[in-house]
Amino acid sequence: MILPRAYEGQDWYPSFVRFMDEAYPNWRQYYDLAPYTPAEVEETAVEFAPDIPRLPEEYLTFLAHMGARGLDLHHRAFLYHGGRLYLSGDEETCLTIGSYNLLDEGDKLAYCFPKEGTPYLVWSREYSGGQVKAADSLGQLLCNQAFLACGVDQFPFHQTMDLAFHMHNPPYGPCPEAEEYCRIHPVEGLSEEELWDIGFQRQIKKLSGPLEQLGYERAWFSTELDHIWLRENTCCILSREFDPNDMFDTAAVSIWGEEKKPIQMLVGRFRELGYGSYRDL
Repeated sequence: MILPRAYEGQDWYPSFVRFMDEAYPNWRQYYDLAPYTPAEVEETAVEFAPDIPRLPEEYLTFLAHMGARGLDLHHRAFLYHGGRLYLSGDEETCLTIGSYNLLDEGDKLAYCFPKEGTPYLVWSREYSGGQVKAADSLGQLLCNQAFLACGVDQFPFHQTMDLAFHMHNPPYGPCPEAEEYCRIHPVEGLSEEELWDIGFQRQIKKLSGPLEQLGYERAWFSTELDHIWLRENTCCILSREFDPNDMFDTAAVSIWGEEKKPIQMLVGRFRELGYGSYRDL
């Protein structure tokens, strides 16, 4: 199985490029990379002063190798060299550095700069004004998205599943799990973002059970939005589905592997938890 290798420190690029060279040898030509010169990197590093301190070194590394045209990994990682400043709900200064894709006018990837401590990455949800943690680091996010974009092509078999209620069939209404949660637990004072996150975390906890029982381990390049579990030559991806109309965010499941049997075993376990296969539609 071709995987991004763990790295130490902030220099994520060797791990990223090694994986891309193995999984997608023509990636440099496809993305038509245009690195920044050292002078351009330094100019960008201080461009937003004094509103924010110097940009994180991991982002400057991105600019040095890929900066002028950005990078679009066809999932949740179109990155560019600069964006707009804004204040978060916690009055932290944030800087957008990317979006879901080149034409996406909605959720943005951003660094938030707290008054104390290190910057952190979030997805800024434009339609709600809320924020969701994106990853522990930019390197983790890029290795995660590179695997989702290119790494799954190494597997000949895959199966996609979703929570049965969210498979675009009647009845159309609030999520039953959300209604049940609201009946049992006090929800006064919870924001919409908190309620959505509760749904996703409940789904993740439920789905993680069978994976742990069957010996799967969560990969180092898993992020808050895309959990990647591995065992031998099988991979299971749990991705957050934003579904505010049904009160709870849920998780979509995709299982990839070199053999059908391990996939079918997971499909059976997830069916018991209320997930269905798109092939049954």
